[in-house]
Amino acid sequence: MRLHILPLVISLAAVRVHGALTSAGCSDFSLARDESDWQFSSSCGGGTAKFPLSACVGNINGVLTCGKYFMGASCKDCSLAGSVLSCACTTNAYTAQTSTVDLDGCLSPDPTGSLQCHA
Repeated sequence: MRLHILPLVISLAAVRVHGALTSAGCSDFSLARDESDWQFSSSCGGGTAKFPLSACVGNINGVLTCGKYFMGASCKDCSLAGSVLSCACTTNAYTAQTSTVDLDGCLSPDPTGSLQCHA
């Protein structure tokens, strides 16, 4: 049983690091709200890339999660500390709770420096 678990852990660790924002040299992270979504900006590959977070970050019962689950208006008061996004997100019981997710695991730059969903 151990032999089957260890390769999986190593494989997941390799996916987490490869293509992540900071590993790819991206910097100058910022966050802004437009009329419909939170926009994440970063300097990658010599240019500035802007990306709608709901394309890659979702709210599942008050918990921010990497994936196409649509965060939309269910998360408010978002802020950014490095690559860590923090928001007050609505739960299934319609209460708000603070949640964080490291965008290094959600986004990565493509070869042109544009941002894309990571995974």
